[in-house]
Amino acid sequence: MDGWPTRNMAAGGVGGIQVAARTGLETPYLSERWFELVGLIQDAAEQHGLAVWLADEFPYPSGASGGEVVLRHPEYRAWQMEATCVRVAPGAEVEVQLPGTVALRACGVPVGGGVARWPEAISLEAHVGWLQHEQLLFEPSQVYLTTRRYMSNAPRPTLSWRAPGGVEAWEIWLVAAAEITDYKFFGSYVDLCNADACTLFLETTYERYFARLGPDRFSRLAGFFLDEAHPQNWSWRLPAFFRQRCGYDLVEALPALWTDVGPRTTRVRYDYRQSLTELFDESFMRPVAGWCQRRGLQLSLEVPSTRNVVQRHADVPGIDPGHDKVGVALDDVLGFARCPDRASAGAGRAVPQRRLVAHAPGHEGDARSRGGPRGERVRVPRLLLHHRRAQEVGRATLRI
Repeated sequence: MDGWPTRNMAAGGVGGIQVAARTGLETPYLSERWFELVGLIQDAAEQHGLAVWLADEFPYPSGASGGEVVLRHPEYRAWQMEATCVRVAPGAEVEVQLPGTVALRACGVPVGGGVARWPEAISLEAHVGWLQHEQLLFEPSQVYLTTRRYMSNAPRPTLSWRAPGGVEAWEIWLVAAAEITDYKFFGSYVDLCNADACTLFLETTYERYFARLGPDRFSRLAGFFLDEAHPQNWSWRLPAFFRQRCGYDLVEALPALWTDVGPRTTRVRYDYRQSLTELFDESFMRPVAGWCQRRGLQLSLEVPSTRNVVQRHADVPGIDPGHDKVGVALDDVLGFARCPDRASAGAGRAVPQRRLVAHAPGHEGDARSRGGPRGERVRVPRLLLHHRRAQEVGRATLRI
């Protein structure tokens, strides 16, 4: 490595670089060769006075150690919760597949005057069983006395129930969870509300950097960058945590997350979101921040603007408002996403730290603020620096 990128960046006023594994990487992540290249990059950067940050994942979001966490421990994989509602007439024979692989809540609500009467809801969990929903024709090449076999697959929880009479109609609410199997980059994702998964992430990424780089070289790093780590909407650790925090059963109250169940709806939704955030914070954010503090390194974050509470753990907070688009008009999204520094400035006013990160849109270009937090001016270019052999990607941040 001849050092020309770091030399030119230093001459242009860039204060530091970030070593990040991204799509296209050809050097096996966290291999001995990977750590050799990180050392070469660090040497070149330090020669020109640039601080060196390490992105903690390949590629992102953080928490999977390039996929190792979920491949070695399937029990650490993330789950997603969904709900479905059907309205049926009295006396109807109902057979409905639940929207997941594990049933969480099934209930029937009588309807009167067009309104669901939730105080009279009845449990339907006892009416949920298993059906295999894929029918297969198998034609084996070597089976005695037959050339065809009819088989089935894809077992799913299924409700089978006759709706009682005497009411206008019935609303049936079914809530189920399923393991995430099509998540970007890793196939699955990590349950970041599981503290054991976080422990493995720290062991397989952070501790490896410390061991492979050595105490002296490691101590000269600026810190780690944690990218977009976030909880999914369900964790098997959540019900017990919720009951301890809120004093009532989350599973029984789940339909309130999707529909108005009466006066307690707002309370259930607040308690759910607050509990999920606190469990994520306790299980993942605090351990990662604590590890960095014990090793004397800084921690920088990038999170969507709806999860700014975790910024308190960052030495350099960061925000990516472009992720929060649901329900926003396209013109507003495009206008806001071009000004991430404004969103970061707003986040900066909520935390005591003097520095922050704004995620510039796309893979090049820059964003300028007219008034950053406490009056600083912020310029945030985002650059791609491809090493010919390893395809490592570097992001440059300016001194602010």
